[in-house]
Parts: sequence; structure tokens; C-alpha cells
Amino acid sequence: MKKRICFRADGDPKIGLGHLFRLAALAEKLKSDFHCVLFTCSDPDLIKKTIGDFFQEIHFLTSASLHLEAKELGSKLSRNDILVLDGYPFDTEYQRILKKAGVFLVTMDDYHPYPVMADLVINIADGERLRNAYQSPFYTRFLFGFKQSLLRKPFVEAAKTGNQVSGKSVFVCLGGADPENRISILMRDVLQHYPEDPIHVVLGSAFVHYEQFFEDYGMMGNVKIHHSLKADEMVHLMRRAKIGFCSSSTIAYEFLCCNDQLVIIRTAANQLNLFDYLHESKVAVPFTDWLKGKNETNRSVLESWRKEMVDYSYPDLFHSIAEETEYYIQEADFSDLELYFEWANDPDTRSQSFNSNPIPFEEHQKWFAEKMGDESQLLLKLKRENESVGQVRFSIEGNTATVNYSLDKKFRGKGLSFVLMKKAIEYIIFHHPEIEKVQGWVKLENVASQKAFLKNAFKEFNDELNEIKVLRYEMDMIHFSNLKL
Repeated sequence: MKKRICFRADGDPKIGLGHLFRLAALAEKLKSDFHCVLFTCSDPDLIKKTIGDFFQEIHFLTSASLHLEAKELGSKLSRNDILVLDGYPFDTEYQRILKKAGVFLVTMDDYHPYPVMADLVINIADGERLRNAYQSPFYTRFLFGFKQSLLRKPFVEAAKTGNQVSGKSVFVCLGGADPENRISILMRDVLQHYPEDPIHVVLGSAFVHYEQFFEDYGMMGNVKIHHSLKADEMVHLMRRAKIGFCSSSTIAYEFLCCNDQLVIIRTAANQLNLFDYLHESKVAVPFTDWLKGKNETNRSVLESWRKEMVDYSYPDLFHSIAEETEYYIQEADFSDLELYFEWANDPDTRSQSFNSNPIPFEEHQKWFAEKMGDESQLLLKLKRENESVGQVRFSIEGNTATVNYSLDKKFRGKGLSFVLMKKAIEYIIFHHPEIEKVQGWVKLENVASQKAFLKNAFKEFNDELNEIKVLRYEMDMIHFSNLKL
């Protein structure tokens, strides 16, 4: 049975169709390996007409409010599901509700007005300013740049073969919606510069000003208006163009797969990062620069971008994510007495402990009963299906939790120390927000544990414990609790 990847996005004449098309392109790449399910509030006819063929299942959400919707959505997902969000309304609290439900959360982001709680953020723009703009927990990973772009198959195929431009026409498209009808204003300048050249204008399926636009430009002999074109039809027009005018959104990346003469226009606030990325990388020219006669682009950069995008494997990425979702955290109970005894007396575990002596069963039995009855002790297990992989114990004093962990010998050497620690601290964030700091001590020779702490963004300090030189690791949890604001 294929693992489910669930998608959540909307589209309409006001917000456009970019979020839906982006997730449809991702589903197209993944659906041979995964079971792809779309959750949406969009008009069913619009969904069926535009992207219905890309998903094995489509479900329409009906909750009255955004955060109630998050709870509704969380109830429809299992801890083995991967959820991909694409849209601006899905704020910090929305993400928190889903993360607390145990979902592995991916966000497709080109605008970050609030802190993120996702496990993975994918942004098709890049730049130092953008990378420093995010506020997120320690566990969030980021992927940036053109190679992450999610484009439909015809555009990817176009990028493989490179530029094949005949250079006879002009291409104009400002995305699927353009609610403010900016394309009408743009057309005045385009016609002034190209009064005789064929001009192909593509209007999206969510464009609501079609009648007015046709009245203004439809009778001009050199203007050809297209509406709701398929991807392969778009590729055909883009490759015939000597220049293209596009919004700094997904349509710009689609054009750059086919052509290297792009003028970009920023039509919405959320396009700023992509606009700057395209401009600073010199693969596109801002419209204001083009008006001044500046039109140089860097073709070698664009060729490199195309190759990276074509070579990048989203199925590989999601297979690695799927492996991580097989593991989950569960609180220990009294039935785990003998399991913890076995773990505690494992020779490798004892050698890395500060007290290396074997533990008698009677002593362990007493210790385990005390810990299970002590509210200041939190005993967690990492599990995979019905098999226990390892344990994490937090000793809580005030607002500080001291961590102790070990892996079952069958699961060592597989990089699971990082997963064990990551998921245990995630559990702390979402179930014990009163904890402000997590700390742990590691022997100098225990390199595996050191790597696990550092990979999970702990700070490292030289220290001594019982007159033994050790490394102390600390993670400040206060700013994670602030993310819910």
C-alpha cells in the first residue's frame, strides 16, 4: 500500500491559481510512488477543470473557521501521512495544531508573514535576506532556489532541451488571476514598443476582466488573446517569443524553462523575494529597467539553474521524509520495565554512562517504579510500527529538562540518534511548553551523541561532571514558545 501524501491549497479569481498548480506539479512527480490526496475549499468545478487529474483523491473541506479546519484536517490524517501546505492563510497556529496531531508538515512558501512550525519549508526564491527572514523551531529544514521549482512536465521537458527560440513574437502573461487587471496597463507599453510585432497574451482561467480586456485589445490585428491554455500550448508560445513579460511568480519560472529573454513585473507583495532573486541573479530584467533600455541577462546562470531543476528528484526527497515518518514517540508505561532493563544494561550503553557498573534487576525495578510515579520524569520511547527503537528520559527541574537517551543495539549506526532526539524535543515543544531549556552531558569519546546534539541545533560547551571532562549541550526553548504568538 502506497504512503499517502496529502496536499492543502486553494485557488480563485482573487488569490489566483498558483498554489493549486504548484501542488499539482508536485503530485505529478510523486503519484507513481505515493497516493496523492488533495484537500481544498475551492470550487469543485474549478478543481476538476484545472488539476483534477493530478490527484488520486480530492476532498472538500467545510469548516467555518481556519483553526477549526486545521482540527478537521488533522482528524483526517494519520501520523504516517505527509501534509504539504501551500497558501498564505495557514498561519502559525494552524501549523501548530497539525504538528501537535503528529503530522510531518511541509510548507510551500514564497511569503513569510508569521513564524513557521513546519518540518520542511520549500521556497523557490533565494538570497541571504530571505534566508535570515524566517522564524522557526530548531527542527525546521529549508530548501531554497530555482531547483526547487514545481513546474508541470512540459516546462521541465523544455528546460532539458534548452533554448530553442525563433524570436518572432512577444509573450505576455501575468499569471492565472491578475485581479487588478494590471495586464491592461502593461499592454500600453508593450504595444508602444512593438506596434507591428505579433503579441500573444495569455489570460488565466481565473481572470475576471476578460470581456473588458477583449474590448480594449481584442480587435488589434497584431494581438492574439489566449485563455486557459494547457501547459504544452504555453511552451509552444514561449519558445516562439523573442521576449516575454511575466509577473515574478510561477509563470516567470515557466517562461525561463523555454526562453532566456524575460522582463518581470511585481504584481503582488508576496512576489518581492522572487522578484529580487531573479533580478539579482541576472536571469530576468525588471520592467522599469527594460523601459530604460537595460536588458542584459546571464545565460550561463540560467543554464545552470535549468540543469539543477531537471536533475533534482522530489521523489527521493519524499521517500527520505517517508522513512522518517515511520518513527513516532510514545510515552513509556509499566509494561516497559524489562525493555528498559535490557536497554540500561546493554554493554555499549553502560560504557557511555557516567556510572558504567551493571544494574541489578531489583535496583532497576525500584528505579523504574520511582520514575514512572514522578511527575518530574518524562520517559519516552521511539517506535517504528510495533517495535521499540530507543528511549529518551527528561528529568525536569523547574523550567529545565535534562536529557538522557539510548538506542536499541539493532538500530545503531543508522543515524537514528538524530531522529530520536528530534522527535523527543518536538514532543516537549507541543506537550510541555512550560520547559524553557533542554540540556545534556556527553563524554568526550561519545562522538555519535555529540553529533546528535549538534545536528539538533544544541549549543556546545566544555564542562566537568563528577571531575570528568565532558561536553555540555543546551537548547533554549523560550523562543520556540514565542512562536505561537
